[in-house]
Order: sequence, then C-alpha cells, then structure tokens
Amino acid sequence: MSDQITVTFECKVCGSSPATLELPDNHTDDDTAKCKSCGFEFGRYGEIKAKAMEAAKSEATDRIKDVFKRMKGWEIK
Repeated sequence: MSDQITVTFECKVCGSSPATLELPDNHTDDDTAKCKSCGFEFGRYGEIKAKAMEAAKSEATDRIKDVFKRMKGWEIK
C-alpha cells in the first residue's frame, strides 16, 4: 500500500485522463480551471481543490478502516 494519495479525474469532453488543469499564472481559488487538452472549463479552482480534498479524505478513511479490520478487538464506525 502506498503512503501517498493521488486524486485524478477525466475530462468529460475529450476524455483526457488524467486531465491536466490549465490555470493562469498566480491563480487564485476564484480562477477558472480548464482542460489543457481541449479547453473545457471545469469550474473554479477552489471548488476543484475542495472536491479533490474530499476524495483524498475518503480514501484515507477507507485505508484506516482497512488497517483496523485486521486488528482484533478494534472497530471503527
């Protein structure tokens, strides 16, 4: 098991996977992130970061639960 969590996604227009974000220099959370391959606008960078963080938290929780499943006498709800 890796100690890193990588969040990737696919562009629903061109199918680029993993999609590469195109952002302006010195971008902020309010800037629009685009697919570098086709220019499709994914949305505000801050919203994308928030979704990626939620996906990473979910993966981390699943990994922790998996570790405790193998330990007798421990249960995580």
